[in-house]
Amino acid sequence: MINRNNERITKPSFVPKFSDPDIIKAIVSPDFWRHVFLGEKKAVWLFFMALVNLKMEMFISPLRMCLRYNHGRRTIGVTITLMSMLMMMAFNTDYLIGALATFFPLVAPIVPFFMDGEELGQAVFVEIRSGYLMVFWMGHGLLSSVHLVRVYRGWGEPASPTGRGSSLLYHLVFKYLKMPEHVVQRLVEPLLVGITGYVLVSTGVDFTLGLFLIIAAACLFVQEGLDAVMKFSIAQ
Repeated sequence: MINRNNERITKPSFVPKFSDPDIIKAIVSPDFWRHVFLGEKKAVWLFFMALVNLKMEMFISPLRMCLRYNHGRRTIGVTITLMSMLMMMAFNTDYLIGALATFFPLVAPIVPFFMDGEELGQAVFVEIRSGYLMVFWMGHGLLSSVHLVRVYRGWGEPASPTGRGSSLLYHLVFKYLKMPEHVVQRLVEPLLVGITGYVLVSTGVDFTLGLFLIIAAACLFVQEGLDAVMKFSIAQ
């Protein structure tokens, strides 16, 4: 059971929430469906932005599970973890459908239903572009499971419900350099991941994993940056 009594009260986050209850709440949102039934163009815009935010989170989630700990209960869930893993599998497969599934948020979960078991196994484990990316999505699933258990069992240091995790890099290195944690999360983490991806691509070591890291780093930078701008504008 989630322990809500010990959760820290912090400044609100303006990044969309992707816990399982929040995803369900967004799907059944009466405001969205009211715009749909009234035939208003705003419904199209809301749907488009929801897909963009979902796709960004699918790229960011693997980074956050590796680089941070003590996640808030509204920023982690089974659904977003499975969607991220399926997207990473699609990104890594040699099958043409994989490229399409990667950039359309709701495609990857549907594709397996149109493939038999042998074909699916080949697409995920054999006909792949990067063995390292395969290890990455497996590690993402394992780490996400650990974080989910910790959140739902209420273990560890209390976290804000909307907190996107405490930075391991900050606590291991940059805290001793007197660098604020928010700077590490908004600048250092995306920069280091992006540089790693660039090196992998430019040296030819692993183009697929490198490209994935570059895209994920860009998404993390944009997400953290927009959240910082919103917090600053509200504070004024």
